[in-house]
Amino acid sequence: MAEEPKNQPEEPDKVPIRDLMNIQETMNDLFKDLFSGKLAKSVLSTDSWLPLVDIYENKDAIYILMDIPGMTPKDIDITATPENIIVKGERKAAKEISDEDFILREHYYGQFSRSIPLPYPVKPRDIKATYKDGTLELRLPKSKTGRGKSVRIDVE
Repeated sequence: MAEEPKNQPEEPDKVPIRDLMNIQETMNDLFKDLFSGKLAKSVLSTDSWLPLVDIYENKDAIYILMDIPGMTPKDIDITATPENIIVKGERKAAKEISDEDFILREHYYGQFSRSIPLPYPVKPRDIKATYKDGTLELRLPKSKTGRGKSVRIDVE
């Protein structure tokens, strides 16, 4: 008696055509809303956001520029280790407007937390933070040892 072959590959799952049609319909609605100036609430959430960041270096330090307009230095919390920097804060809306009253909403409000792994060890105690015209600038002096404890950085 011949034995049936074992470990034969199973037929891959097939995606029903109705699921593909639902995806197509969702994408059509998304693009229709996008180009009409009304973004779907699921696309842009104002509950949390991430500020834009530029990072550059010279031989002595790493520099981080972060756009966080509409805040004050006391709204910004910075913690640094030799390998990582964490910037947290909350931007509040200047005026309370109901979600239903918005036609277009592109500004982000609410809490943010941005953790940035560093390409080189830094000296956490020597980090300088300044906030001017909506931009946070951090100067992180490079370290040869990579030693140090987590410290809170004051913003000037």
